[in-house]
Amino acid sequence: MAVPALREEASLVEFNQQLAEAGYELSAWKAGAGKGVAAEVLDANDGAGWDLAARMLGKPTFEYRESSGRKVPGGDVARPTAEEALKHPFFTK
Repeated sequence: MAVPALREEASLVEFNQQLAEAGYELSAWKAGAGKGVAAEVLDANDGAGWDLAARMLGKPTFEYRESSGRKVPGGDVARPTAEEALKHPFFTK
């Protein structure tokens, strides 16, 4: 919602493909395919929104839970919980 250019479904699909190609590094996407994308909300407060978005969009690794056999996020990518995200400077300053 903070990036008007990504509000259309086709644009969001393209963004997801480009983000995967950038190794899920939002800064790499922004410097390449996303160069010039208007996102005033994310730019505010010295780019706090971009920082939070990058933390939330990192590529997760998955590990299996032995008891259930289901794949769950885990490994070395530390995405913030909802509670942690709400404490980020994007929301608090």
